[in-house]
Amino acid sequence: MKTETSIINIPPKKEISHEKWVEFRRHYLGGSDVSAILGKSKYRTPLMVWMQKQGYLPTEDDSAIMNFGNDFEPILANHFMKVTGLRTQIDNRLRQHSVYPFLRGNIDRLILSNDRHDGPGVLELKTTTSHAVKAWVEPIPVEWKYQIMHYLSITGYGYSYLMVYERDTCKYHEPVFIERDDAFISEMTKQCVSWWMFHMEGRRKPQSVSSSDVFLLYPESNSGQSVEGGVGCLAIAQTLGMIRERIKKYEQDVEQLEFQLKNELGASEILMHRGKPICSWKTTETSRFDTTAIKEQEPDLYQKYLKKTTSRRFVLHKLDGGKP
Repeated sequence: MKTETSIINIPPKKEISHEKWVEFRRHYLGGSDVSAILGKSKYRTPLMVWMQKQGYLPTEDDSAIMNFGNDFEPILANHFMKVTGLRTQIDNRLRQHSVYPFLRGNIDRLILSNDRHDGPGVLELKTTTSHAVKAWVEPIPVEWKYQIMHYLSITGYGYSYLMVYERDTCKYHEPVFIERDDAFISEMTKQCVSWWMFHMEGRRKPQSVSSSDVFLLYPESNSGQSVEGGVGCLAIAQTLGMIRERIKKYEQDVEQLEFQLKNELGASEILMHRGKPICSWKTTETSRFDTTAIKEQEPDLYQKYLKKTTSRRFVLHKLDGGKP
């Protein structure tokens, strides 16, 4: 069943200050938040979203990659129109779920009504890398699926297209047609509403699910302070120690096997077997900033741009009998 949508008229993001935009975003779940709060994101956790929206954690400023994606949107949208023949337009309106006002979103482009589809649709534009694409285990990343279904939910539209561009290879992917899945949307919406009610309105902090979460909660250690752990902690530490030893052994095996193949290659680039490539060892050139030279030759400049960060180093100590 399609959802009726309502529109909130606000200035576009580029017309208001970053601080005002961040403050505004704190009061609703947008498309990029949905997969994170439901534990489907590789990059953000439910706790991260909660801390940002509660004001305990600042949102990250736009990165160079995010800025590239925003700046490249018109080119990507034009390419989509060229290869599909469908017309699109910029839509700066903030869409809001008619029943749950804390479910909102801004779509990248509106696909105008056409003879090919029943009514308008949503165009989602993404830039990525070829390395990221190779790591996909599904036709599209699960984070993007949740985001697109969220937009279809709040707009009430029946379909979307995903248009992807690889930044490192300058490759345009074929547009991906995505049909509205009402069963998926219904379950997703139910979970989002439950999460918002329990964690945001109830101000109940989500559980930590990663080391990054724990560091957010405890960024600094109390010097010299110790805590007594139970038998379970000892078992975890022992298991961790055994796994690390196995990894170390595997790394040594990998290094030895690579050595044998490299030794066989010599100055050649590609090792073949019956006309098919087995492996390659090619010369590459990289440019790196020489911080040591800058520190020695321009110490004042080095200090001016030196950025200090706080971290906590985890060390697994030797246990009884000398075994980790």
